[in-house]
Amino acid sequence: MKPAILLLLLAAMLPSASARAGDWKPVEKVETYAVSGQTAPELYASIGEKGPVIGKDSAGNE
Repeated sequence: MKPAILLLLLAAMLPSASARAGDWKPVEKVETYAVSGQTAPELYASIGEKGPVIGKDSAGNE
């Protein structure tokens, strides 16, 4: 594909991407979870295993 055509296609797609981004609203979700352990390292490990996952939904999808 010629570079000029590719550039034109990319330029045409930019406004729609920014319009979708403008419709996005952040969602704050508060959930509790049980942790177990007696020492700081045990508690920290439990939080890591059972705590929130950043960047993934509840099904594990990014």
